[in-house]
Amino acid sequence: MSSKNFTTFSAIHIYLRLITIYFLKQVFVERWSNVLIGESTPPTESRVEQELNTGIIIAGAYADKVRRTLFAQLSSYVRTSKDYATEVARGAAELNTILYHIIVENLKSDKGDAVRIRIRYTYDAERNVLEWDYNSLKIEFYKRVPDEQVDSIAKRVVNEKLFEVKSRFGKPGALAEITRSETASVQTFEPVEQVKLIGKIENYGETPSGGLVFVARDVAGGILGMGSVDYEAGDLFVDVVILHGENGYRARFRASRRLEDYKSNPELLLNEIRNQKFIVLNTDDAKELIKEKMRSIK
Repeated sequence: MSSKNFTTFSAIHIYLRLITIYFLKQVFVERWSNVLIGESTPPTESRVEQELNTGIIIAGAYADKVRRTLFAQLSSYVRTSKDYATEVARGAAELNTILYHIIVENLKSDKGDAVRIRIRYTYDAERNVLEWDYNSLKIEFYKRVPDEQVDSIAKRVVNEKLFEVKSRFGKPGALAEITRSETASVQTFEPVEQVKLIGKIENYGETPSGGLVFVARDVAGGILGMGSVDYEAGDLFVDVVILHGENGYRARFRASRRLEDYKSNPELLLNEIRNQKFIVLNTDDAKELIKEKMRSIK
């Protein structure tokens, strides 16, 4: 074979290889692009109703968290159409603008503050419209106390209370003695008195872990207090706190039934509570425990 013919043959061979590689690449891209870029078949549901929950985050990061959470919740739509993605981005920008006016301009958020945002929304895929339910918007805002202020309070309390605390706990056996004396001072009242106080249990909400928060009412329908049924270290406990007269009262005990039973039939919970002995609390402590129950509702 002459040198000229060999050169021509080599050029044709290289050309054919390039053509083959090109078509193989096209087939590969067409076959696997959906997998590689995360696209999927369109979802079957044309309307979605969900709640966006950012969790507790640094206040300065709320906008990015809202956007990422929304895109994650609607990923099955976003991956199938640029129009869907554009509408979801528009919805995130709308909410973030409202949040900016609330968190930055009015609450005056600062470095180190924390926030948790919850809001319900609907997405209609047929109309490609995302709408926020602003009536459901809930914002938990946590103001950071400056380090200097915390250090100042800590030093002052140590200086004021250290001698007193050491005098109570600084000798062997002191803790056991204190525990016995405090236990002996706890007051209780019998279950028969409790029957007269609590007349009804109403389900009020859920804790972040899926537990039950309930309201305790008296026989006339007035609110006495609140309680919860939730898991602690794998066991289910009932904790109820009420206010009556000049005192607060609390009962905490291991549940005898499943959580679902109490949710579907509050009467079961009422019967168990009526058979408990309550310890007496001061009013301030009881009110704080009730507030904790309120704050635990997701």
